[in-house]
Amino acid sequence: MATTVDLTRASRDTISSLRTAIDQSAVASRRISTGQRVNDAFEDPASFFTAQSLTNQASELDRTLDQLGQGVQIVKAASEGISSIDELLDAAKAVVNRAGQSDDAFARADFAKSFNDLLDQMEGVAKDSSYRGKNLLLGEGHDLKLYFSDEARDAIVIAARDLSDVGRTLGLERIDEGTIGVAETKLAPGGTPLAATDPAANASDQFAIGDTVEIRRQSDGALLSSVTIGADTTVSSLASSLSNADAGVRASYGADGVLRIEAAVGVTIDGGVAGGSFDGTSIDATPSGWFDADATTAEAEGVQSARDTLRLISVAFGTNLTMLQNRETFMKEFSGTLVTGAETTIGADLNEEGANLLALQIRQQFSSSALSFANEADQGVLRLLGG
Repeated sequence: MATTVDLTRASRDTISSLRTAIDQSAVASRRISTGQRVNDAFEDPASFFTAQSLTNQASELDRTLDQLGQGVQIVKAASEGISSIDELLDAAKAVVNRAGQSDDAFARADFAKSFNDLLDQMEGVAKDSSYRGKNLLLGEGHDLKLYFSDEARDAIVIAARDLSDVGRTLGLERIDEGTIGVAETKLAPGGTPLAATDPAANASDQFAIGDTVEIRRQSDGALLSSVTIGADTTVSSLASSLSNADAGVRASYGADGVLRIEAAVGVTIDGGVAGGSFDGTSIDATPSGWFDADATTAEAEGVQSARDTLRLISVAFGTNLTMLQNRETFMKEFSGTLVTGAETTIGADLNEEGANLLALQIRQQFSSSALSFANEADQGVLRLLGG
């Protein structure tokens, strides 16, 4: 048979107070350990769900920020590519200017090749300006669309520009580099090469005193250079007289005894001993697009126009980049505001909770002491009754 123990009112009150203090201490301890005043919906439904809503919104912003951050890097890659292309355009302008100032058709052909190489580099930079597979310098089909929220209407589209084809976008076309033709003959009577200072007439199988050697352009017969062989005409002076670099003819004589005539345009050579190497000789060549120095004027204007176009593109990307960075900064700050709001809504005041816990611990001690006193009083009564 179960025994029922009746407690005095004082004991019951003390035990109830002790239980309350223990429960409240547990709550305070949990708040201190989690840093939150509300840890589940049962404690404060309104605050709990408000904080949860703010936290979810901040999480959505963080996901959008990740995507936006990648977009910023894509635009930066394109902007850096444009800066490199702009530097190459500066180099191209210098090449055009030097070609226009040159009085050597062969040098102008070399400059044309350098100009074309720079165009290749520009297109190469455009193709390499990719970030994680996205390249805004490849034109159609490579636009960048970024969302500022989960709502599809809140978005921006950054149009790609095709700089992988500088002819189409910047109006820069490659220059015909042309081809160089060469004719050679060895001045070595008796098998011994003439020295550069020897009379040209010593090569009797090629030249005789009084012979006139002429070089004419094939297309219109224009005389480009000529020399009449005299007794004092040396091999060196012969080569010098036949040279007219601005018109596309260059002659040289080497230590090996070879007289070499190069042409940057198709020419015919007449003169010298009948049946000699230069009697009715033709040199086939294709003039470069800059064979005439005046041809570089239009190209200089084209390069300047290309720079103007490129800088407009650069301004557009720069504006987009600034806008994205500003939006990114705002979203980071706003996300922080949402997180702070959530923490404020359910966050615990650790100083207050610490003070409460200390007070509750003291209260527990007092309640335990009071219960002990009550028990001693009851035992004293029992001793009196038993005595």
